[in-house]
Amino acid sequence: MIHELLELIKPEYLIKTYGAAAIFIVLFAETGLMCFFLPGDSLIVTAGFFCAIGMLNISNIWLLMLGMVVMTILGDSTGYFIGSRLGVALYDKPDTWYFKQKYITQTREFYAKYGNLAIIVGKFVPIIRSMVPILAGVSDLSYRRYITYSCIGALCWVLSMGILGYFLVQLAALFGFSQDMVRDSLHYIILTVIFLSLLPPIWGAINARKNKNT
Repeated sequence: MIHELLELIKPEYLIKTYGAAAIFIVLFAETGLMCFFLPGDSLIVTAGFFCAIGMLNISNIWLLMLGMVVMTILGDSTGYFIGSRLGVALYDKPDTWYFKQKYITQTREFYAKYGNLAIIVGKFVPIIRSMVPILAGVSDLSYRRYITYSCIGALCWVLSMGILGYFLVQLAALFGFSQDMVRDSLHYIILTVIFLSLLPPIWGAINARKNKNT
């Protein structure tokens, strides 16, 4: 069952089956509806790559990235207003199969470390980017200030990941790799992107454990 669900949210499957619509919906849901299990980073990279080789129903990379930025910001705004609606009651919400209090704790620690910059930096960290909008809504951070950081974070995140995917073919050609070889290796490239995006929370957890033991 879990394996089948994971297959359904693979970036390649989503894009081939539903096109750009799937990209926009996933980015909105991941940032706005606490759907932290969705493939944000890898989906943007894959979208850029598929756009470059003409396998996406939006052929203009800048139009594609504009749509991704807008949906990310809309998701952030939705998460913010959900957080403002729930208030501090969110901190007392019991664990479920979907929601864990440890996600709140990790995000609060991340927010405490980076302050409002967490809204920008958190875009590059799985789970954190789904929870920061909610916690920003719970806090006393004004929506105007929040949306400013949100726009900057969305631009940095989408542009960096999208451009990486779009120019993968050209980058690979410099090292003698063909387009087909890049496509066959896309899964491993995506895993590398996911691994790199997980390094900050892993490093933070290691440091937190060290500080706790000292």
